[in-house]
Amino acid sequence: MNKEAKFGYFYISLLLVVAIYGCTKNIKPDVNTDIFHASGEKVTSSTPPKVGGVTFIPESQNKDEILMVTVASDKVNEVVQSKCFADFMLDRDMIQTKGQSNEQVVKALQSASGTIKVKFYSKRWTSEMAVRYPPSSDINFNRVYWTGNNHVCEWASTLAHEGLGHVLGDYDHDFKYSKSRDFSVPYSINFAFKQCCK
Repeated sequence: MNKEAKFGYFYISLLLVVAIYGCTKNIKPDVNTDIFHASGEKVTSSTPPKVGGVTFIPESQNKDEILMVTVASDKVNEVVQSKCFADFMLDRDMIQTKGQSNEQVVKALQSASGTIKVKFYSKRWTSEMAVRYPPSSDINFNRVYWTGNNHVCEWASTLAHEGLGHVLGDYDHDFKYSKSRDFSVPYSINFAFKQCCK
């Protein structure tokens, strides 16, 4: 069996697990699936993106983590394809764009496609919320900071920063904080999600 077929079976199995979990929680696995966080705030996942886009595959036994990554994966594609996202990024004074214009950056982000694994770990006494270990494209979420109480847009913003900004877009930023770092492409993605993700 080739690699694409194995991935296809894995992805279909994952969707079935999420659908079954949704039914047990009185969540209908249809186009507009309603999810309620502990805060009582409703989060709606809209229609999945057309062919293409980025898919985040959770590697976890925790049902809440699987559900949040799956819904946030759809949210990433929804927001990145939105006019709000494009307008925000086009108007931003971005740095570290690999010499690309804002238009080229937006086009690169909106046309990016691929599959990225999302793993989980626990590490206290650190500000590290999520991390990658290049050359691996896997995104690692620190469970100390991530629960079902985090809004889906927080999950989506971090997935987009790491997945689109770093893994697929190959954009970089300074390691240490500075005011200018906020204008790098990956951090600009976070600010765009803060404005555009609902």
